[in-house]
Amino acid sequence: AVAFYSTFFVGQLLLAAFMPGPELRGRPVEYDETKRLSYLINGLSSWWLTLGVMLVTQAAGIFNWARLHDHYGEVLTVAVVFSDVFAVLLYFGALATGNSYRMTGDHVHDFFFGAVLHPRVGRVDLKMFAEG
Repeated sequence: AVAFYSTFFVGQLLLAAFMPGPELRGRPVEYDETKRLSYLINGLSSWWLTLGVMLVTQAAGIFNWARLHDHYGEVLTVAVVFSDVFAVLLYFGALATGNSYRMTGDHVHDFFFGAVLHPRVGRVDLKMFAEG
């Protein structure tokens, strides 16, 4: 389950970084009114490619996607644990590097609303990636 989810996550992250799609500029950021971040809107093309890969691997006998159903509980558990660890690392990483903005002092509120306004890995906005 860990190998399956890790492969899926890294694959989706790569698709988010490199699949084609329109690039839109966001609103000016709160801490620097002259700065506007760009967002690659490629979720639809990534979705179609993911479905295509699933279809081809199923038809070619490379991977039986019914196994996902058989191990759904394990994969779901890995996804939840991974997401929790990822969120904690982002929160404490923001505090450690001083990249936290709009902090209220309430750690629960700040954790759930995000300490970093625009966490990015390359051109991928992690908040948009996680919500999509």
